[in-house]
Amino acid sequence: MKLCCVGFVIAFVLQAAPELLGQNPELKMLAEEDQAARLGNSHVARTDEDRIKLVLELLARDAARTPEDKFNAALVLQHTGLDFCGKRLVSKSPYDYLLAHYLAKQSYEAGYDKARVLVAASIDRYLSFTEGHQRYGTNRVYNQKTGKEELVPIDRDVPDSERAKYGVPPLAQLLRAYPEQRTQDKAPAADADPWSDWKFLLGEWTLGEGAGVPGRASAGYFSLMPDMGGKVLLRKNHSEYAAANGKPAIIHDDLMIVFSEAGGTEALYNDSEGHVIHYNVSVSADKKQITFLSEQTTGEARYRLTYEDVNQDTVRVVFEIAPPDKPDQFSKYVEGIVRRKKVSR
Repeated sequence: MKLCCVGFVIAFVLQAAPELLGQNPELKMLAEEDQAARLGNSHVARTDEDRIKLVLELLARDAARTPEDKFNAALVLQHTGLDFCGKRLVSKSPYDYLLAHYLAKQSYEAGYDKARVLVAASIDRYLSFTEGHQRYGTNRVYNQKTGKEELVPIDRDVPDSERAKYGVPPLAQLLRAYPEQRTQDKAPAADADPWSDWKFLLGEWTLGEGAGVPGRASAGYFSLMPDMGGKVLLRKNHSEYAAANGKPAIIHDDLMIVFSEAGGTEALYNDSEGHVIHYNVSVSADKKQITFLSEQTTGEARYRLTYEDVNQDTVRVVFEIAPPDKPDQFSKYVEGIVRRKKVSR
């Protein structure tokens, strides 16, 4: 059986109050429902799809603040449904698994041990339904001809020590328990680089000059690099703001996944405070400007983030906001320069 298929400049806009927040009861309830449904509880009225829609809505409302919240959200997203495309088993939305992976990883790295196995299981599920293999060996599917469960082909380059880190048995033990699918011949790889238009922005960057309404970051850096075998771009950002004008110092981290979807490019932003922004992304005809434009939602502000190629080692960044009642009238909020990080020799 074959499987198929702003940098730191925006941090101050999305800051939450620094007080310790409790576990979100809605996400907890949805995760409990998810587990009850797995056990066949007939009293669970909502479907997996219903729960996933509610989780995505809660993420958009900044509901996932604690490690427990992120684990609960990831648990529900991990059960995004499957369907048949002819004789092929496909995911209805494989990027839900990728989002689940990053949420689970953030949860586990923040000390929530229950997220440990989910870190491995979610990335295995994503890779199984996008690339036809898995990293750790947690994902199994039914062979339609034999009716037996089989392991999706497992990456032999992953050591058992890494499997153990995420609570996955050694490779030999996995293979004793279940047969592994036969590796399918892969289609010839496309010559075109899907991120060729992004080359001016790929790499590691540090804060240069900047100005705007909230002031200037005291320190900051970000990276934008291909991940998951080049299927996505992953931007990791860190910024710091010194205490000023009676406001406490702030440390902010965020993660953005850039991916292709339905012939276009989209991005999903998630930060350490639980904020989520869904962007549509465009590249200018001269390949010197990349624009992230948030979706228009009634009653909410819109955001526009633009990266402009100045020269080989310098990029101009502009972040703009449009008010809820005028979603197309953007005003500049922050403008700055970032410089490519120099490699030590």
